[in-house]
Amino acid sequence: LGALALAAAVEQGALPLLDSLNLGSCGLSDKGGLQLAVSLGKAGCVVQDLSIHGNPDVTDVTATALAGVTRARQAASAGTTAPPPLRSLDLGATGITSASLAPLTLAHGLQRLGLLGCKLGGPGGMQLVHALVGSEGTLAVSGLHELGVSACGLDLDSVTALLAALGRGAAPELSSIE
Repeated sequence: LGALALAAAVEQGALPLLDSLNLGSCGLSDKGGLQLAVSLGKAGCVVQDLSIHGNPDVTDVTATALAGVTRARQAASAGTTAPPPLRSLDLGATGITSASLAPLTLAHGLQRLGLLGCKLGGPGGMQLVHALVGSEGTLAVSGLHELGVSACGLDLDSVTALLAALGRGAAPELSSIE
């Protein structure tokens, strides 16, 4: 309920200087997450750094909605009333799966993506590689500087494929993998 009230305050412009929002381990669920995504898409919202780390009831539903908001904000950022693009999104230790990896990695303008502790597993690692590298090995991600994938259960094949893709230039601005 608190996340819904906060989302409403953001949406109504009551927090015009709020550029960083940490809702880590607060019991956020997809209901609050979806409302938050709507609020983040409003013209008066200036939040650029969002952490919802440690909320296991946040799933791919919220992650995909946030990725959509990030893409929309990036596309509209040339407009004067458009909110600035999200630059940091921490989804670590949430209930997201590999299903939301492609939308998240296509969220251009995102400089930091935290997935620490998400249970992606080996297949999820391979999906991450495929999300980072588009069709025929072309670059699919631009602007990503930090990628947090510790404790995601990536297997050796996934890590090897990820490093090989990065070595081929899949994310040329990436400076940190955790």
